[in-house]
Amino acid sequence: MSVDNPTCEHSEGAKKFGTMESQEPISFTNSSKSKKREPILIIILLVLFVISLAFIILYAQEKDDNDSSEGSSGHQGGGTVTPTTLPNETKPTSTPTYVTTTTLPNATTPAPTSEPDYGPGPWTNVRLPTYFKPHHYDLELVVNLEPKLIFSGDVSVNVTLSQETPYMYLHTNKLNISNPTLKKDDTVIKLKRHFWYKKNEFYVMEAEQNLTSGVYVISMEFIGKLDDDLKGLYRSTYKNQNGTKVTIATTQLQPTDARKAFPCFDEPSFKATFTVTMVRPKDMISISNMPQIGSEKRSDSMVADHYEKTVIMPTYLLAFIVCDFGYLQDYAGEQNASMKYYATKGQLDQAEYARSVGGPILSHFEEYFNISYPLPKADMIAVPDFAAGAMENWGLIIYRETAMLFKDGQSSEGNRERIVQVIAHELAHMWFGNLVTTAWWDDLWLNEGFASFVEYIGVNHIHPDWNMNDMFVNLDMKNAFRLDALVTSHPILLPVNHPDEINEIFDSISYNKGATIIRMLQYFLTEKIFKNGLINYLNAHAYGNAKTKDLWNYLTMASKAGGKDINVAEVMDTWTLQMGFPVVNVTENSGNIILTQQRFLSDPDANISNTKFTSDYGYKWHIPFTIAVGQKQDNSEVKTVGFEGLIWMNRTSDETTVPNKTWDPNTQWVKGNIGQTGYYRVNYPTKNWELLAQQLQYNHSVFSLGDRAGLILDAFALADAGLLEFKYALNMTKYLEKETNFIPWDSGYSSLSSLTSILPKSEKIYTGLRVSFCIV
Repeated sequence: MSVDNPTCEHSEGAKKFGTMESQEPISFTNSSKSKKREPILIIILLVLFVISLAFIILYAQEKDDNDSSEGSSGHQGGGTVTPTTLPNETKPTSTPTYVTTTTLPNATTPAPTSEPDYGPGPWTNVRLPTYFKPHHYDLELVVNLEPKLIFSGDVSVNVTLSQETPYMYLHTNKLNISNPTLKKDDTVIKLKRHFWYKKNEFYVMEAEQNLTSGVYVISMEFIGKLDDDLKGLYRSTYKNQNGTKVTIATTQLQPTDARKAFPCFDEPSFKATFTVTMVRPKDMISISNMPQIGSEKRSDSMVADHYEKTVIMPTYLLAFIVCDFGYLQDYAGEQNASMKYYATKGQLDQAEYARSVGGPILSHFEEYFNISYPLPKADMIAVPDFAAGAMENWGLIIYRETAMLFKDGQSSEGNRERIVQVIAHELAHMWFGNLVTTAWWDDLWLNEGFASFVEYIGVNHIHPDWNMNDMFVNLDMKNAFRLDALVTSHPILLPVNHPDEINEIFDSISYNKGATIIRMLQYFLTEKIFKNGLINYLNAHAYGNAKTKDLWNYLTMASKAGGKDINVAEVMDTWTLQMGFPVVNVTENSGNIILTQQRFLSDPDANISNTKFTSDYGYKWHIPFTIAVGQKQDNSEVKTVGFEGLIWMNRTSDETTVPNKTWDPNTQWVKGNIGQTGYYRVNYPTKNWELLAQQLQYNHSVFSLGDRAGLILDAFALADAGLLEFKYALNMTKYLEKETNFIPWDSGYSSLSSLTSILPKSEKIYTGLRVSFCIV
């Protein structure tokens, strides 16, 4: 960590101490020379004492001044922004009493070592009570860029209270709060006290008397610092075409940082509408979720932009930007929604590729889900500093520059693929996450898993030649397998409460495993049934919230209506409520194909008790298994066996026999997990691995791209785990000299790269690898 502005006291003290150290050493002998120096030394010491005393007095006065600006119940969290720092053009103009909830720059007062004791109260619970229901926010933000780097504003929230209580509270973090008021029927409620509870980031107002049920209006003013921490409302910088540094303001509010931009009920189920006004420097523009409806001059340097009222949405989907960017424009969807693609003016031409794919993907999703995009605009903007790849703010998607901008002749094809995937992912969120929002973050996978799955539908619409359904095996599925094979993994569904816990689950399990089990679910239900269930689910919960069990209910109903009668919850609970995944072992007994399952771990010696999670299912799964049987040196396309190509492995059964199919393991090969649609590995007797390798070399086209990639990935994963000798895994790559598609080659390359990291660096080893991997 670097400190840009060390305190003056420390700097000066170091200099003085250094000067004293450099003086001639002081002698305490009884020499006449030393006696002559004694008065001088006494004078020096007295001067230093007086200087030190002066610093202490000045420090104490400054502390008293800071303390006097605090509310009597406020939390002192560092230096404050006093009323004199408010720009003249801000609203309101009254002199507030500040309750500090943040550490602002150049603080001179040390933060307290512990939280004040506010006594018992509901604010000690990390979750908001359900008897608060916000309906609408009126929000004004004043953004001051260079040199002040602060923002200020005021907010009024209409809230229904359904239970009698003396308390009303909402989230706020790193904001200076002033003039908190509470009204009912235009009558101001007298407050007994108000304070910031730092632990749970609540600003609490306690009334003198109990608040009865009804509609209230919470109002307050606030000031915050435009930090560069990429959270909340923050600052970002870039150099324009003239080489001049430009500072902009942008946002990242998911999951729990809307409270860092303005006081709010910052939980996903507390949806409301928002009317936003943004006050910005006159040489900048502002952008938010909805179209701008008017502007007014606030001062010689500041302009206020007013925006349309939003649809019902959670706080984390709001977006506020002040910048000097340009844009390209397009229109898409049934309602001809405006789509502006913003970027710095020097890079505006690089937004052209995003414009060419954004509209068609949005229109395709409307058709796929049979639900129109509901907002009048769907803007996209590439900002210089952004922590995530992108954020699905409704009406204003924010991207990292590399996830949206493409420069012909300079950007790679990998960049092109990445841009289409990210745009499709964020547009998928318009339905999964925005229209229907998870009730709480423990169901995050409903947002991210579905968006990660649906993005492939969008990309495939734009580039069917990319074979995205097969490429899924090398992307989301492979990433999910990697993490979920560890004892340190976690279930898709797990309880989270604190913001730190919430942030931790934005990981490969929620995204990649979520997408992979949805893909498996689509396969065993069939696409038609799956799609019908999704559409009914989205329509039933539009502008509301949902939980995983709600999705299972609608898919089960669709299954029954489609004649399958599958209890989706019973099957999928084994995949969402316990971590890990199985390896299915295929063996032969008296000509029958026998299937068994066990949990797959990449480290066979791992301590399975080294986890805080337990499984109610004993790490057994309901597995929708598929298998095909082929002849040695077969030329016919692979076909699955079993009822409708599906064999159900019950988690309570020790083994499953494939019905109505015999297998001669000496002359016939078997291949499980056809199309790699299932979230499991498959292992076979070594003879079968040999026959599969021979089939690949004879005619690999009998297997799909996904199957070819999956055979390589499974073999190497099993070898890494000690369940198969590496020679059989390497044999699976010998056919690649005949392979002309990138997808199996990508599987082989990643597998070999993993292998080389654990091998001795010797010429003999690498000579053998070159031969095995067809490199001559």
